[in-house]
Amino acid sequence: MKPENITPGKSYLNRSGRTERAVLNLTRKGDFDWFGRGPKPDEPGVVYQDTRNGKTKYASPAIRSMCLSSFAKWAESEAPSWAT
Repeated sequence: MKPENITPGKSYLNRSGRTERAVLNLTRKGDFDWFGRGPKPDEPGVVYQDTRNGKTKYASPAIRSMCLSSFAKWAESEAPSWAT
């Protein structure tokens, strides 16, 4: 997906359609967890919850964050309303 298509309040699926993440918020540039090599990207971040993995829905999902471009690469499509 394109980074500009990521919207708070919506859920997204990965390529296999098995993992679902709900976007809670978009952050300021550089305000996200960074575990990569090299400098932290100078771009906004995404705060999200992993809500489902396969048939398992998480009862109390952890809140996480990553840079917007990484989330956009992970997200293949918006989750249909019946999937959430």
